[in-house]
Amino acid sequence: MSDIEPNLLDGMRTRSNGEMNFFPTEWNNIVVYYNKDMFDEAGVAYPSDDWTWDEFRDVTNALTVRDSDGEVTRFGYFVPGFNFGVTPWFYTNDTGVLDRDWREPTVTMPEFAETLEFLHGLINDDHSAPAFEAGVGDGKFASGQVAMFSAGHWVVPGIVESNMTNVGVAMMPRNKSDATVFGIGGLSVTQASEHPELAWEFIKELTGPEFQQELADSGNSIPSSRSAATSAEWVAFPDNSEIFYGSAATAIPIAAPANFAAVEEIFMRHLESYLNENQDLDTTVDEMDRELQRAMSRVNK
Repeated sequence: MSDIEPNLLDGMRTRSNGEMNFFPTEWNNIVVYYNKDMFDEAGVAYPSDDWTWDEFRDVTNALTVRDSDGEVTRFGYFVPGFNFGVTPWFYTNDTGVLDRDWREPTVTMPEFAETLEFLHGLINDDHSAPAFEAGVGDGKFASGQVAMFSAGHWVVPGIVESNMTNVGVAMMPRNKSDATVFGIGGLSVTQASEHPELAWEFIKELTGPEFQQELADSGNSIPSSRSAATSAEWVAFPDNSEIFYGSAATAIPIAAPANFAAVEEIFMRHLESYLNENQDLDTTVDEMDRELQRAMSRVNK
């Protein structure tokens, strides 16, 4: 247990009483992937781990390439088209869809609207990001259509397979806070188990050093053990991979109330409508809040 970041362990606890219900196996966060060759070509310095939204926007514009007719041939950034990926943009501005207890909607906070406007600006004002669409953006990154995208460690095997070698990662840019999101998986023994002693031995095997090394070798997620996720071999690619486990102490868990699917659907539906200019900002916030209030009132009874 001493080899696991306590903040990750907290992600395995019941929020109301702190009881630990699962033993962690693997986790993922969100960082910014960037094509170092494109940075070099544009004469842009690689991102620092304390870069700001304003710096990110400048870099994104600098990396966007247009032809003689002004048409974009390469975008600077792909705005994440999935809940887990876009959430850090809100966390770095001290806001989110729900409060930290996962009970009350917080989309009427000024910081929430500010975050929406920032992402909207990348797509519709700067035209440094393509139209919002579902997906991670790793395919466009590998094909050279975008210079940066946001994802967790699960994309690394695909990047390696695409033969890209000059790739780095950076922390999400900050506006008010240095933050990212995390999701974590774990194992437990249920009360209904007929053989709890055997189940416990099985859990120890699947959370032990041999299994953790297998996770590290696969590259599909971040091992829960610090030693497996900070070895020289594991951090060798992409450049600056130390930040994956380095974010474990401050990463914020993805809001996961009992009605997670409903909350995610409401958020993503209105986010897509706003970012693709099918709905204005006030309507987006008002409608999102109205639907979330109704959804959470059912859960909080």
